[in-house]
Amino acid sequence: MYIRNLFVMSALLVSLNACADPHPGGTRSLSETSDRQSLEPRATMGMDLECGGASFVLLGSGENARVEASGTSSMTLPAPRGMQGFVPVGMGCATSASGQQYLVVQYGETPFGCKVCEWFFIYDTQGAPMNYAVPPTRGSGETLEANNDGYERLLSELGLRHPQIEYPESNPR
Repeated sequence: MYIRNLFVMSALLVSLNACADPHPGGTRSLSETSDRQSLEPRATMGMDLECGGASFVLLGSGENARVEASGTSSMTLPAPRGMQGFVPVGMGCATSASGQQYLVVQYGETPFGCKVCEWFFIYDTQGAPMNYAVPPTRGSGETLEANNDGYERLLSELGLRHPQIEYPESNPR
């Protein structure tokens, strides 16, 4: 029993270290992006994504994670209604049949996440979320799940398919 507990503790510490140490390949450091001083100088994650000619950056770690629209003046995209206490963990681009591209941001919990807390939100060209998750979950007990009803409805209305979501290398997926 003692060896098993020691193994579990070691695995937990390794997991925590993996969340805290950014991997340089394919990520962008805080010094390469705007508004860098608003994050504490802790371990960070970062990634860039282009959707429809617009650039987006996922920055930060833990409760300081945020998505910024890059350009002449960077702006932090607002969290959708229902996502208080949750953070962006990944992004992807969805394209409609007419060729219009939308940013899709996945919200969740860090550092480990959970199986009922993966929400998806579509952002318009002005950087505003087009759907929300109120309440954030539905069901109870074993049927508890993330409320993605608004997302599914919007995918259908816009003729979009759920995109492949990309995650920062330092985000354990």
